[in-house]
Amino acid sequence: MSTVVTRFCLMRSGRTFSKIFQVFYNPDKPRDIYFAFYGLDGKSCDLFYEWPIKAVPAGEVRFEYSEILPQSSGIDHFSFHPQGNSETAVFHLKRRQNSDEELIYAHTMAAISDFSSTSPVFGEFIIQTDFPEFYSAHNKLKEPNFKFNSDVGKLTIIRCTIFGKDYPHTGPSKLNNGESYFIEMFGDYSILFKSRLFEVEGNNARENRPRGTILTFRFSINDKESHLKTFLIP
Repeated sequence: MSTVVTRFCLMRSGRTFSKIFQVFYNPDKPRDIYFAFYGLDGKSCDLFYEWPIKAVPAGEVRFEYSEILPQSSGIDHFSFHPQGNSETAVFHLKRRQNSDEELIYAHTMAAISDFSSTSPVFGEFIIQTDFPEFYSAHNKLKEPNFKFNSDVGKLTIIRCTIFGKDYPHTGPSKLNNGESYFIEMFGDYSILFKSRLFEVEGNNARENRPRGTILTFRFSINDKESHLKTFLIP
């Protein structure tokens, strides 16, 4: 079977869109799921930035702009898939090297042991878009696709929660004002996407924010701590 690709974008004024990321999988390998992110220009990025892995209290997302580290190669994709013949689902970043070199894995983290289609929530990633006016605008978008709201001068926060497709997740217990969500299935995984607009107060905060999409992966260490790994895709 051919790969199934679902695109996610920001909805802009004038019926235009800005591409943010895509999720894809092969139905013949339902436990392999991949995430590819677009740069501000709507293309694959040749450069990315990252923050060091850190342990934080469960539920927190924390990073300092001053700790960011530039990388010399682009991101091809992120993925979750079993490790070898085991039932452990593993997170990878696959980095693009020069055209004559092979892709390489980086930032391997075990996400959950004994993964199955009924596994409860085991991973989460949080997308903080840049202000929509910094993204390129497009008039056409291939199907299937999903669109998140955007507004000039505001960031869009998208929280993505991953669990087994047969786990009885009924959605968030509470939605704050302006939040929306939907659940979509990809192979043996389901992802709950919850989004909201966030207004940045003050010109300094707006100017100090690095340009690009900020992406944070979170994996639970135990009931009290999580590991965070954060990237900036310009």
